[in-house]
Amino acid sequence: MTMTSEIELAGNQPLKSRRCGAWLKLALAVGVIITAITVNYVSHLNRSLFSDYQMRLQVRDQLDVEWGQLLLEQSAFAAHSRVEQIAIKKLGMHAPDSDEIVMVQQ
Repeated sequence: MTMTSEIELAGNQPLKSRRCGAWLKLALAVGVIITAITVNYVSHLNRSLFSDYQMRLQVRDQLDVEWGQLLLEQSAFAAHSRVEQIAIKKLGMHAPDSDEIVMVQQ
């Protein structure tokens, strides 16, 4: 077949077949455009969520550091020597002598 005979054959196709081909091309073009927009949106959403994830990881790390500092502070405040010093200085407490100890029996 020559180029002119192909053109003639395309021109001789039924009108319904040419319309079907046009609609198919239009549907495929719309599908490609919708897919491109969806890919763009999903990529943007992924970047936003990843940024949020990174921010939350930083907050978690800061909270972990603060938690460690609070644990150290708690252990310092709960030390027996500190509690004993506060009891003696602020409350006037003292260790009882042996004659001040009373044994309670049931």
